[in-house]
Amino acid sequence: MQTGKIQQSIADSFIEPKLRITIPYKVRYDFRPNCLKCHTNAKDGDILGSISMEFDLSKSRSQAIETVLNIMVITIVFASFISIHSR
Repeated sequence: MQTGKIQQSIADSFIEPKLRITIPYKVRYDFRPNCLKCHTNAKDGDILGSISMEFDLSKSRSQAIETVLNIMVITIVFASFISIHSR
């Protein structure tokens, strides 16, 4: 958060993969609401806090694995069909 840049990280666990995004909240004099009304000792560009969100990726991973397995099965069936009929 000290850098003032958005940070992304993936906690990669096979059972519970998660994506975490942290967005710093910078003071901007031209932003609404005007942070400087309450945070009188803050300067333009200071970081007052951050918003952090975490997303569960387990469903997406399961769907991706299922898609890959389906493609493999279709490929094997198709290759077998071609092999049988090309003799």
